Amino acid sequence: MIKVLIPYSLYLPSILLPISVGAFGYRRLKTDMKLILSLFVITLIVESISLVVAYEGHNNNWIHHIYLPIEYSLIAVVFCMWQSGAVLKKIIIYSVPIFILANIGSIIFLKGISQMNNLANSLSCILYVCIASYTLFNLQVDDSGLMSGNYRFWVCSALLLYAAGSLSFYAFTEIIVSYMVYYVHLAVNIIANYLYMVGFLCHIRRRI
Repeated sequence: MIKVLIPYSLYLPSILLPISVGAFGYRRLKTDMKLILSLFVITLIVESISLVVAYEGHNNNWIHHIYLPIEYSLIAVVFCMWQSGAVLKKIIIYSVPIFILANIGSIIFLKGISQMNNLANSLSCILYVCIASYTLFNLQVDDSGLMSGNYRFWVCSALLLYAAGSLSFYAFTEIIVSYMVYYVHLAVNIIANYLYMVGFLCHIRRRI
């Protein structure tokens, strides 16, 4: 259990940082960043419950089965707001119910609620990589100023890093059962959370 508690003592504060920055400048947040802030609050609650359940020696995978569709839905809505093409907007929105059904199907027919849903997690990461990469490309084409000053650049970069790192984790965890793989996964998530924090800072500064 100590092997889990130590890295979590670093991971949970990394979730609090973007929440703190977002809450501080909440009145200046646009709808998209308010949704991202809501996602972080939900993430903090889920991870805290997950840690307590694991500490008591119970299976906590069921919590993440509930969390994943919520995460995907919020991220899809945010990135849908950032697209200019009506067709792509519809594709992203329509992907939400399809993903939820795929998630439920994989639980019922493949893994079960007590097992980690690597299939649904991997699918969400693949979709995140596609959406974030496409949005980043459009930002590079359309943005006339410095990309580093655009809060969407930091959010896209954070999601891309998180998705790529998580996809590798779900791939390797089936092959290598090791705490080292888990530590690397948490480290990537911590860095991604710092990028989200920078996104909040950039957004708030531009709204002053």
